[in-house]
Amino acid sequence: MKSNLIFFSLIFFSCGKEINKLDTLIPQPLKIEKHNGIFALSAGTVISADTAFEKVSSYFTSHVEKLTNIKLSQGPADQNCIVLTRQKEHNELGKEGYTLSIEKKSITIAANEPNGIFYGVQTLLQLISADSTMSIPCGIITDKPRFAWRGYMLDLARMFYPLEYVKKHIDILAMHKINTLHLHLTDDEGGWRIEIKKYPKLTELGAWRETIASFEPGAKNADSAYGGFYTQDELKDLIQYAASRYITIIPEIEMPGHSSSTIYAYPEVSCYGKNARAAKMFVGFGDPLCAGNEKTFELMEGVLE
Repeated sequence: MKSNLIFFSLIFFSCGKEINKLDTLIPQPLKIEKHNGIFALSAGTVISADTAFEKVSSYFTSHVEKLTNIKLSQGPADQNCIVLTRQKEHNELGKEGYTLSIEKKSITIAANEPNGIFYGVQTLLQLISADSTMSIPCGIITDKPRFAWRGYMLDLARMFYPLEYVKKHIDILAMHKINTLHLHLTDDEGGWRIEIKKYPKLTELGAWRETIASFEPGAKNADSAYGGFYTQDELKDLIQYAASRYITIIPEIEMPGHSSSTIYAYPEVSCYGKNARAAKMFVGFGDPLCAGNEKTFELMEGVLE
């Protein structure tokens, strides 16, 4: 019975209509017009970009090479070309909108600003990577975001990730046209992740806990301290990396609550004048910064400076 079910399932799917790659885009564009024919990406394909879009052109060229081993060269906007140009119509598409016109002999991405060209490039890269044939179906895509703020939060306090891993996150967010990355950089569970040179104990002590798991019963699952932090130079590099992909990073530093890591490093800012326990594991939210303590405001101002 099982073998029959598999057999008929294969027949059913083999008889189905071939999926057009234009229908597989994520997020779905505002408008798609499907035309007959394909553009065949090849070693002879060239790229032409307006001066304002040269950085996006370099980004696109490097990613095409990674996907296909084809290194696009600069060339005239003639046949077998990909063109990145200023939008002459559709001003209603705003700063982040674009049109992507795919014809048999050329592809044109047009936008008002580099942001829009970048998002058009992301759409085209999805079409290139959808299979290994390097054939892109003809059509016209008109697209702009529905929401100005398209955000994602990454909790780095409870789980520390290497900088390169965070950059991979940024690449995936860019592919999906997300433009805001909220980094949760501090919390109770031994999770102070940002270097503050004026207060070195925040990372010397507050960035570590005794267990990988931040909730009990994980206290005995590690033989050494777990944690880590990012230096100011590393975070500056990350901000620049995200900005090159038109993503704004919003750092979050918890205060006055969720401050056990802060108090573990500087107990004088607690309401009790003693160390917090939460640098070992999660124990609750009983350690806020003391609002009636002048040292609390000194530390907060020093951190934010």
